[in-house]
Amino acid sequence: ALSTQYPDVSTFIIAGNHDSFTKLNYSSSFLSRHHIYIASYPIRNLDHPMQHYSLDDAYGTVDFYLCPFVKPAYFDSDILANNKNYTEMMQAILDSETYDDNHRHVLLSHQFYTSNVYQTEASGSEEAVLLSGGIDAIDISCFASRFDYVALGHIHRMQQLAKAPIYYSGSIYPYSETEANHDKVALLVDLKAKGDVEVMKLPLLQSRKVTLLHDSYETILNSHDYDNDFVFIRLTSQPQEVLFISKLKEKFAYLVNITVESRQESLDVYQHQSDITTLSPWDNFKDLYRLMLNEEVDESYQAIFNELLDGGDD
Repeated sequence: ALSTQYPDVSTFIIAGNHDSFTKLNYSSSFLSRHHIYIASYPIRNLDHPMQHYSLDDAYGTVDFYLCPFVKPAYFDSDILANNKNYTEMMQAILDSETYDDNHRHVLLSHQFYTSNVYQTEASGSEEAVLLSGGIDAIDISCFASRFDYVALGHIHRMQQLAKAPIYYSGSIYPYSETEANHDKVALLVDLKAKGDVEVMKLPLLQSRKVTLLHDSYETILNSHDYDNDFVFIRLTSQPQEVLFISKLKEKFAYLVNITVESRQESLDVYQHQSDITTLSPWDNFKDLYRLMLNEEVDESYQAIFNELLDGGDD
């Protein structure tokens, strides 16, 4: 017989940039009665901005602060005027909260965070981050040692951003070619007395092998032995056949992604930037132009670009 006894475990969920706020919020009031707490709607003002919950253990109280994905544009106009970039936005959110110094504090946040000490390693799955030139980057200095642990989402590679326990746990599956060799893990955090935190990395065993196929369309279409693999395909040239994507999807049941080498080489420009947050707007536009059209932009357009960037005559 099935046991009717369930462990008393609290679960905290926040919305990411790819989530539907409304769908994720569905049944949240019912689920909260069963210790499943969901923060889906983005913060829009600084009056009690983050949902937070307190749990007690043998070492005292832990306060969990939930911050779903947010942009400066989500705020009221007066707030936006005072917080023009992402770091200032997050600083304002965290400063508006109250913190009990006797408690331990944990933050859940889904944003693009950067560090002066540890470089954030993005992958092909964060193409929007790479193309933005780091405009949505948030410096981790905004945490200001407030939190005993910071659990981050958004970047797919597991990584630590500081000597303090600030971690991206990473995705549980590879979603881009560049993630094929990532070590996917679950982070088990043992939060003891204040200042005593142990983070253990538990390997996630993949149910299917990840395979990269780099060849011509014809060769890949006639290949074998990859029916049960997660397959990433990198074509050496653009196929002439119109329905090539459909045929590849039909052949590989677990096809994850298809790229054509000419466009992938352009994308590599972003992936090998020493610091993607240092691109100037014009240099970022040139790289975007090269990525999309596989050719260089005429330098004579820079004056027009700068005029548009400044708002023109209007």
